[in-house]
Amino acid sequence: MPEPHLPRGPDNHLCFDFHGVRVALDGDAAVVEELARDFAWFRAAQGPCGLAIELLRAAPERFHGRARAWPRTPRYRVADAGSWRTVLYRDGSRLVWDFAARRGTATAPEAWRLRELGYLAVLSRVGEALEDRGWSRVHALGLTLRGEAGLVLLPSGGGKSVLALAALRAEGWGLLSDDTPLIRSDGTARAFPLRLSFLLDQDLSLIPPESRRTFSRLGRPDKIVVDLPFFRERVSGQAPLRWIAVGARRPGAKAAVEPCSRARALAVLCDALVVGRGIAQLSELMVRQTLSLTRLACARWDTARAVVSRARLFSLRFGDDPAAALACLADDS
Repeated sequence: MPEPHLPRGPDNHLCFDFHGVRVALDGDAAVVEELARDFAWFRAAQGPCGLAIELLRAAPERFHGRARAWPRTPRYRVADAGSWRTVLYRDGSRLVWDFAARRGTATAPEAWRLRELGYLAVLSRVGEALEDRGWSRVHALGLTLRGEAGLVLLPSGGGKSVLALAALRAEGWGLLSDDTPLIRSDGTARAFPLRLSFLLDQDLSLIPPESRRTFSRLGRPDKIVVDLPFFRERVSGQAPLRWIAVGARRPGAKAAVEPCSRARALAVLCDALVVGRGIAQLSELMVRQTLSLTRLACARWDTARAVVSRARLFSLRFGDDPAAALACLADDS
């Protein structure tokens, strides 16, 4: 199996620093530039990087190897050779990763698909490296208020970015991430800002057009993303995690905050953290050895139990008025 191409030159070679995990992106200039906007908070100076991904816009060559029986889904097939893994997607795109060298190549014929594949590959590999440092991504809205951090647990499409946008318009609130803040078992939450992400039907008329882009996804609806410059000044660094709200958005519902049991909060947090539903993890790269996955799940479980044992726990119900929901959280948190 051929080695993935390594970064070649400055024209389309960019470096990023995700809290100490350095990543080099190289390849198709237009796609690299789009990803530079997606990861703008983490842009770094040129230098050595522990992870490297090349992005090639081309039709992948025909694969002659033998795919594994597992992991395998209707979306992809996987083939292994030593430390190399090749992932063959149903649309013809391909991801090759060398686990030993921590280098890889993503190949797709269309720019939008190459951008999506590169975006997911970066977050998957960075997430795994951060786990080794004790930081876990959690699928939640991360906010700060009065020097304390909090999580709002909502499913995909449940209103996290809508609440984040309302927080940007309100006084006193800071943003850690609208989708995947970092948390640690000692109860610290840390910023992991990417770009705000919205469903296509969301009213974003108050956001300048130059700050909005479309993010296309294979087999899923497009999203509108809002770039970092629009909200950079409201991004917090890190803060002690003091409260967790289990959210539910229902049309027409009046905003309200109520106590939440520890059992319910832990169950929802397990889905968002231990399972990692809604987090860019790329199961096609994660599933390698059962023992490593077991260790990862146990570490995440320990983090979930630790933060739930320390935090104030709420149930948040809201409808069409996210500002009212934030006001309720401010009063109770």
